[in-house]
Amino acid sequence: QHEMALPDMEEKMTKLQSAKESVEIPNEKQSMLYYKIRQQLDRLEIDLRSYIVKPKYILPFLQPGRLITVKDGDDDYGWGAVVNFQKKAVKGEGSRDRK
Repeated sequence: QHEMALPDMEEKMTKLQSAKESVEIPNEKQSMLYYKIRQQLDRLEIDLRSYIVKPKYILPFLQPGRLITVKDGDDDYGWGAVVNFQKKAVKGEGSRDRK
């Protein structure tokens, strides 16, 4: 049964390929350039945000009463108010005693 349907499928495939080749995108180069610039802006925004939220830069702004948005990866918890915060030292692997 599959072999009988093969010629029809090949004909359908050639029609779809010709339809694909006949599609013309106006200003394709400009659209591609815009797309690449948009991707670069998105990457730069991520880099900037990761720089801004480093503890050394954000701690002076974490004052009680300040409104903040809380996000963790894809989870968005919305707006909240800073009530209090405490600095906690995180021990890294470099601070372990080695023998």
